[in-house]
Amino acid sequence: MAEAFANRLSNGRVHAYSAGSHPLGYIVPETLAVMDEKGITLEGQWSKSLGEVPLHAMDVVISMGWEVSSPALASFEGKKIQWSIPDPYGDDLTGYREVRDMIEEHVKSLLSDLNAPDKEKRIKASAPTTGSSGESKKGQRGPVRKPS
Repeated sequence: MAEAFANRLSNGRVHAYSAGSHPLGYIVPETLAVMDEKGITLEGQWSKSLGEVPLHAMDVVISMGWEVSSPALASFEGKKIQWSIPDPYGDDLTGYREVRDMIEEHVKSLLSDLNAPDKEKRIKASAPTTGSSGESKKGQRGPVRKPS
C-alpha cells in the first residue's frame, strides 16, 4: 500500500519500493479491495524480498512494523524512519481500511517532508504484515514492488 501511495501521490518525484524479509509471494485480496476503493490498482505489483530491491540506491528506508528488524537494513546509511503501523492480516475489511488510511496519511506527510521537486528519491517501505502490503505472514515483512 505504501509503495502504491508514494508512487502515485508524488507525481513522479519519488520512486518507492516495498520489500520484506519473508515475502508471501502475492498480495492478499483484502489489500487489493481496499486500494481499489481509493482508485489505486496494484496490478503488476507482487511481494519481493529485501534482496530484490535496490536498497543501496535509496535515500530513505521506512520500517512499518513493530519490533521487526532486518540485517539488510543494519548497514543502510541513509535516513531511517519508523512508522509502527499495525498489521491488519486476518482482520476484516474495516481493519484493512483503517491501516490503508493510516499509511496514506503517513505517506502524504513523508512526501511533504521530503519536498523533492527536482530530485528523484528512492524510498523503500518495508511492511511487516500481510495487511499493510498484503504479502507475508503476520509479523514478517512483505514487499510490493512497482514493475519496471
